[in-house]
Amino acid sequence: MPTVVCLESSPYGGLPVAPAGPSRWTVVLSGGEGRRMRPLISRWLGVSRPKQYCTFSGTRSMLQHTLDRAAMISEPERTIVVIGSGHRGFFESALSGEFGGMVMEQPSDCGTAAGVLLPVNYILQQDPDATVVVLPSDHFVYPESSFVDQLDEAASMAEFWTRHLILLGAVPDRPETDYGWIEPSTRKRSPGRELRGVLNFYEKPCKAEAERFYRHQWLWNTMIVAAKAQALWSLGGQLLGELTARLESVSAVMRAVAQDRVDASHLDVALAHVYRDLPCSDFSRHILQRAPESSAVVPMAGIEWCDWGRPERISATLAALGAEPAFPMHALEGAASTA
Repeated sequence: MPTVVCLESSPYGGLPVAPAGPSRWTVVLSGGEGRRMRPLISRWLGVSRPKQYCTFSGTRSMLQHTLDRAAMISEPERTIVVIGSGHRGFFESALSGEFGGMVMEQPSDCGTAAGVLLPVNYILQQDPDATVVVLPSDHFVYPESSFVDQLDEAASMAEFWTRHLILLGAVPDRPETDYGWIEPSTRKRSPGRELRGVLNFYEKPCKAEAERFYRHQWLWNTMIVAAKAQALWSLGGQLLGELTARLESVSAVMRAVAQDRVDASHLDVALAHVYRDLPCSDFSRHILQRAPESSAVVPMAGIEWCDWGRPERISATLAALGAEPAFPMHALEGAASTA
């Protein structure tokens, strides 16, 4: 019999928000369009809507789940949500309550590298010694309380290994070809901790490669990262100098907005100029994969993790946990084959 899981309310109950140490920020990536999920969502809701703003089970959207996790890592005012162009209405409707952080709306989709480095630059203008935790908003994790504990530990590691990006790697249960993979070294970076160096990153391998990675007990790349803001920005500058130079051109506006000297609309205007003809770049492919020596990985222990980027993954996860889907099952018909 499957374990029945309640996904109705926040798992933190009456626990205090964010015991986080000083200078810890969270960046929530919520800019994806979720094209592979459109068939399911359109059949279900009758309109197209990015998946992170949907509630697939219980009462919380995927975004709200992520914000609840973020609230246990950093203060609300130190949370930045990066959304896509035209997403603001979706964002507001997906919240369960008030959001006390900052929303950055990108003028266009230029990839996840810009999605990470844009808020990192803003953070550096206020808090040069900050530690940043990056959370994609389209992930399922269970149990959330254990996940937050391990995320907090990763942030503490980043505060010690100040020049490294600390990644949480998911322990695979199949040779998945749709995920990125991490080849960890056998050598621990820290005695007593399951923190390992990274030899290589591999994006979306073929079936034979995925089977080999699975046999060798490599890890899935979740894109969940903890690092010093300076380390992220420095690595971005080394590998994507044009991108960081373009983003740095709006630093003065960012400082003025942070200090309440100008309205946030000034930043919107500046970003529209920066993003014009900005080349697309992927955080995993163009940063992590090109500098594996700059990363270390911690395997998540006792955590069910899934990237809810395909309808069949959502239905399989909910069925395994005995959770009731919020969408009618007939909406799945044909969704997987067209995704």
